[in-house]
Amino acid sequence: MTGKVSSNYDVCLYFLAIILPPLSVLFKRGCAADFWINICLSILGWIPGIIHAWYIISRSEGVMERDKTFGIEYLFGSDFLAGNFQLFSS
Repeated sequence: MTGKVSSNYDVCLYFLAIILPPLSVLFKRGCAADFWINICLSILGWIPGIIHAWYIISRSEGVMERDKTFGIEYLFGSDFLAGNFQLFSS
C-alpha cells in the first residue's frame, strides 16, 4: 500500500512545520536521525527547527515513497493498523 506522496501531504507538512517542526519531520522521515536533529534545533531556537523541517520536506518532495498511514505506523506500530491491539489485557 505504498505510493507517491501527494503534494497536498507536503503542503500540510509545511504548515505543521510552522507550529511543531519535529512532528512534521517525524511524519516525513520517521524516527530517524533527522527527527532527533530537528528536536535539538528546535530546542536551540524555533526558527532553526522550522528551516530544518522545511529542508527535510523539500529535499524529498515528490520523490519519497510513503505509506498512506501518514506516520501512524511509526508511532503506534503495525499491530495498531491491523487492528490487533488490546487496551486492557484479560
